[in-house]
Amino acid sequence: ITDVLGLEVAGEAVDDGEALCALVPGGAYAEWCVARRDHCLPVPFAAADPQRMIKAAALPETVFTVWNNLFWDGPDTLRGKSLFVHGGASGIGTAAIALARAFGAARIQVSAGSDRKCRFCTETAGADAAFNYKDDPDWWSRADRADVVLDMVGGDYLEKNLALLNDKGRLVIIGFLGSPKSHVNMTRVLLKGLTITGSVLRSAPDDHKAKLCAEIAEHVWPRVRDGSIKLPIVDQVLDGLEAFEEAHERMKSSAHCGKIVLRIPPADA
Repeated sequence: ITDVLGLEVAGEAVDDGEALCALVPGGAYAEWCVARRDHCLPVPFAAADPQRMIKAAALPETVFTVWNNLFWDGPDTLRGKSLFVHGGASGIGTAAIALARAFGAARIQVSAGSDRKCRFCTETAGADAAFNYKDDPDWWSRADRADVVLDMVGGDYLEKNLALLNDKGRLVIIGFLGSPKSHVNMTRVLLKGLTITGSVLRSAPDDHKAKLCAEIAEHVWPRVRDGSIKLPIVDQVLDGLEAFEEAHERMKSSAHCGKIVLRIPPADA
């Protein structure tokens, strides 16, 4: 793991020139980036597509994260089930919506921070319903119950998430944008037979990431290639390493819908 930022990258392999995208533990904000071959996937877009590398660079981290956390029993994990995703307009959120839809989820609901983002989630990303958590503090009481909740907020959302879940439901925690601490009455967990789990992808063992990569290559990549999974949704493309501050400011502002991509010229350009 390096201190250089960037967890996903697309480019040409030095040894054979193949167009690849990769999950990396850091170092993608660079002209050259080292990646394990078993953490790489072929760019799934046509060579004639001028945006192929930009789109490919926006795939690995979100797709690996969603596959790791929502498809723990393989491609049929969500078939016929209902899913609730917090941060539906984010890169993770849009990937979760797209993969859940492609692999048979019965209903997909999300939360988002504005009416504009809620419309984006339902009209562009493909969610069935979206709730504006900023303007409607009681949104969670009106949402349909879900079999699986994907949460990156933490904090006082824990109690809301447990209330959202059906009996035998599963809460998957992948981040703490709110707080890593929460007070909750665990009686609901016992009475409803709930499962609470979570993961961190960056520090996961390399062999686990390689296993995810192989599963994604088998189950997800053909659907991205034929367009039945419409990913990624790119919000903005910024040019040059010097644009990283602007990119991070846009992320902090929460103005984006989908992914922000840094386009870095080749080292010899």
